[in-house]
Amino acid sequence: MPKTHSHLQPDLTYARKALAALVAYLRVQPAKDDALVIASIGDLQIRIDAADALAQRISGENAPAHAIIEARLAAAHAARLASTLHGELTGSDLPRQLSTEPETPLLTQRRQLGDYYLNGVAIA
Repeated sequence: MPKTHSHLQPDLTYARKALAALVAYLRVQPAKDDALVIASIGDLQIRIDAADALAQRISGENAPAHAIIEARLAAAHAARLASTLHGELTGSDLPRQLSTEPETPLLTQRRQLGDYYLNGVAIA
C-alpha cells in the first residue's frame, strides 16, 4: 500500500485549493447567503478535516494497511467533492495535478476495506 501515500497529499492539496478558491469566489456572489451553498462549503471543510485527521494517523512507518486505505479514500472523496462543487458553483473547472504513480483502483481499495471490516480478511 505505500503507493497510496503518493496520491493522498495531491488530493488533499487540491481539495484545500478548491475550497479556498470557492470561498474567495463566493464572498462576492449573492449565492454566499444561500443555505445549500453554505452547507455544501461546510460539508467540504468537514471532508477535508476528516481526510487530514486520517492522514495524520498514518504518518508513522508502520501504519496498518486499513488505515492507509481509509485515509486515501477520504482524500479522494474530498477532492472529488471539491471538484464537483467548484464546477457547480463557479461554472468552471479548477486545474488539477494528478500523481503519475500507479495506484490500486479506488473501487478495489474500497472493497478491500469492506472485506477487512466485514470478514476479517487481511489487506495485502
